[in-house]
Amino acid sequence: MLFKPKWFRILRYECRPAAGKIERLETVRKRYNIRHEVFALRIASSPFTTRRLQQLLLEEVKGRMLTVDEKGLWNAVLTYSLANLVRSGFASPAILGDVEKVIGAANSFDDVCDYIVSLGERRAGFPDALGIGQMIDSILEETRALS
Repeated sequence: MLFKPKWFRILRYECRPAAGKIERLETVRKRYNIRHEVFALRIASSPFTTRRLQQLLLEEVKGRMLTVDEKGLWNAVLTYSLANLVRSGFASPAILGDVEKVIGAANSFDDVCDYIVSLGERRAGFPDALGIGQMIDSILEETRALS
């Protein structure tokens, strides 16, 4: 796609989908007549994007906290992410009390990401009766086989 749609330009660089997915996502947006701003928000809050941002944050934390063990890094990422939810008004400060419990139960960073994604799913403010969100998520999560 030569020109990027408005929703693509609205997104932070880290939230933008791969080039091969833009045209299919734009087809979904047009088919359901979704405003660019709403579509950008849906992509930014998708489980795929949430996981990607958490992974980028983990890499940044690793570079700054060289002597901290893996679970300590997960703790830092989770605390930062939950604090952002509290600051944004999407969660009560009491949620910060869950950090140790979540980290203690986590066997991998994917478990930490699953918890963060579940919070996003609980606070999603609009129903997805048509399955549009699921279509968007499927496109974002799709990987191409190397051939």
